Amino acid sequence: MDHCDIKKLEATILKHVKNEELFPEVVRVLPPIYRQVEAAIVDIAQSEEMADHGMMDLQYLVSKLSQHKHLASLGRELLQDILRYLHRIGLVVWYEEIKHLESTVFLQPTFLITMFKLLVRHHLVQQLESISVETLIGEHATIRDRANWVWTFKSKAMLCHQAVRALVKHQLCLEGMWDVFEEIMGHRPHQGRGKLFSLLEHFELCLEVKHTEALNPQAREFVPGKLWETTRSQGESWYLFPTYLNQTEEVSEVWGGDHPEDLHIRAYFSPEIPEGFFQRFLVKACSFYSTHWVAKVTCLLVCNGRPLLIKENNQRAYSYLELRCRKPSERTGFQFVWDFLVAVVLIIQKLSEEWPGLHVCVKSPCRTSGCPAELLWPDMDGTGAA
Repeated sequence: MDHCDIKKLEATILKHVKNEELFPEVVRVLPPIYRQVEAAIVDIAQSEEMADHGMMDLQYLVSKLSQHKHLASLGRELLQDILRYLHRIGLVVWYEEIKHLESTVFLQPTFLITMFKLLVRHHLVQQLESISVETLIGEHATIRDRANWVWTFKSKAMLCHQAVRALVKHQLCLEGMWDVFEEIMGHRPHQGRGKLFSLLEHFELCLEVKHTEALNPQAREFVPGKLWETTRSQGESWYLFPTYLNQTEEVSEVWGGDHPEDLHIRAYFSPEIPEGFFQRFLVKACSFYSTHWVAKVTCLLVCNGRPLLIKENNQRAYSYLELRCRKPSERTGFQFVWDFLVAVVLIIQKLSEEWPGLHVCVKSPCRTSGCPAELLWPDMDGTGAA
């Protein structure tokens, strides 16, 4: 096929695509109201009264738009449809699916980059060490507290809520954006997480961990068949940032080493395990199984006293997540262990669906020493789908 043939083929395809009888929705025009709202939002975002961060309450935005000509009768439901469209094209950002952000519209999407940079950045340890004395005093912390934050972050990639507030306040002061601190972090140090953590958790960049040292005496009585309302945890909130994990000794020590009789399966990835996949898996899995130990490429989950180890191996043409469970000593315990393994595999496969074209298949290696054979799970072999 030469160049002329290719041009003829292009012309023929284009001719058929433009045929409205074959493709009735080939020409779609936005209703004029969409363009009017878009222009009005641009005017609001560029007005002098608009703050640099561009955050606006949804109800306030409705009232501002109603002041524009032709938009006085704009209904809330129609506005939400238009905002969804503007969100998709990137003019505004509106995370209606996030509970703490459903009433907030970001008219300056670039501000979100600034928010993420507060905690997702290199040299975070140095930033912790440089928190000023004035900031520490403002958060009722001490220099010794700051040293403890640095040690905990280096060893466990975790920060307490107080440390995060101090770090964010320090960073915003350096950026000249002190005025948005309460808006993104919440108005009280110990109540509410603010918008920043809602975003970080939504994108699975961090995991909230509750540390409780004793039973809660205020917990409500559990009655089978009735809704059980949980009370607020007495422990301080901590946040795990999986991308900063390094240590593996603690996971290895708790696991105690691999045994030849372990139940052992592998989830193979092609072409490879995507960047950040394992860290996002950690957030999902650890959110479900509260007893866990994590490291950069390993994770130990515990459910009903049964440990399950997950290890990442991301080698070209040999990328997989390895899952290991201790073989139960009694036959009655096998079903629980098997269900545990399958549940984690399903978490892996569900997450893999977010990478189009990623192929995941599950195999069980032969237990005979030196045998390279593997048993394929045919019902879990496909492109990001069970």
